[in-house]
Formats: sequence, structure tokens, C-alpha cells
Amino acid sequence: MSLLTEYFEMAKKGLNNPKQVIKGILNELNHESLPDDEKEVIVKRRVICAGCPFMSKNAEILSGRKFSRIEEFCTLCSCPIKTKTASLNSSCGAD
Repeated sequence: MSLLTEYFEMAKKGLNNPKQVIKGILNELNHESLPDDEKEVIVKRRVICAGCPFMSKNAEILSGRKFSRIEEFCTLCSCPIKTKTASLNSSCGAD
């Protein structure tokens, strides 16, 4: 899959939840100003994603498929891990 196609798919899915996407981006950009309990939630979420088989780097190892995108992302929803985990009102689609 080409990089352009991968980003198009991500954008298309993101349009379904624009408020959550924007909040995740803002939380990531302003991470240092967040309350400590919210920072802890973000860190815990990232640890979970790091061990998930749907996280892009893990999915590459398990399936042998190579993705064009550089950043770590969820292969289920296409969200960048940093943005998804910082969107505190979002939930994982693998539940």
C-alpha cells in the first residue's frame, strides 16, 4: 500500500471523530501542561499499544507486511499511536 493511500485511509477514518482527533493532537502538543493523572493515562495507554499485535511495528513483524508510514500507528483504525493515546475520550477499537 502506498504512503498516500495509507494517509488517505487515516484521514477518512479521522473525519468520523474530528473532536477526538483534534483533542488528541492538542494533548500531544501540550503534553507538559496536562495534569499528572492525565499524563499517567497517556503513558499507560502507550505501554499497552507497544505490546499490541495491531501496532504497526508489531504487525509488520507478525505478518511480514511492510507499511509505508514512518510513525507508529494502529493497523485497525489507522490512528497515529501518539495522537490516539493522547485523545483521552477515545477508546481502543480492539476491545
